[in-house]
Order: sequence, then C-alpha cells, then structure tokens
Amino acid sequence: MSLIDDRRRADRREPLGFTLIELIVVVAVLGILLAIAIPSYLQAAERARRGSCFSNQRNLIPAALLYCSDHGITDGVLNSEILCEEGYCTEEIAECPCSEHVDFDDYNITIVGGDIETIECTVEGEEHRLDL
Repeated sequence: MSLIDDRRRADRREPLGFTLIELIVVVAVLGILLAIAIPSYLQAAERARRGSCFSNQRNLIPAALLYCSDHGITDGVLNSEILCEEGYCTEEIAECPCSEHVDFDDYNITIVGGDIETIECTVEGEEHRLDL
C-alpha cells in the first residue's frame, strides 16, 4: 500500500451521522404532523366523552321511572346520587365522564306527571343535553 491509496480511501469516507439540515427537516415534518393530529385526537376524545354521557342519561331513564314507581313519586327532581345509593343504577352510570370529582351526583332528572321531562348533566350543562 502506498500513501496515495491511503489518501484515496480517506477521501471516500462516508459521513457518520445526519447533517443539521436533515435534522431540521425531520423536526419540521414531525411538528406539522403533530399540529394536525393533536386537535383531531382532542375532538375525538371529547365526542367519546359526550357520547358516554348521553348513554348514561339514556340508562338513567328506566332507573328513574322504576324509582318513581316504587316510591309513588309523580312530580319532582331526582338526583342520580339517590338512584345510585338505592341500587337503581350503577356508580358508572351516575357519573359523567367529564366530571373531575367522583361523587355520583352528576345528573338531575325532572319528573312531571310520572314521566321524565328532562335529564340535565350538572357537569357540562347544555353541551351534554339529551333531548327527550
């Protein structure tokens, strides 16, 4: 081997890492993808919580009607906590998924003439209003 062969080999050496430009491009692309994905994820999560709240409210209807029938109530406002304590519904149904406190009193059910007039989510209000 000669000195000329060593120089030729040294000139053909490949870089060992990424260049600064390549790293900046990768970070920029990842930032753009995250800017698109995060709002979509947050909207999907909120839709899921809202749907779960609506499901809870629909499941409270027969529980409230049964409670009113058993206790002879024709008019009044029931709270989901009473239904939960009396065993007419589970704790999961009595709790809005958006609630920060586990207290099982997240829904008020208005009874008029023995029928349910409204169910109100006390956590999110109009955002989680189920039209009957």
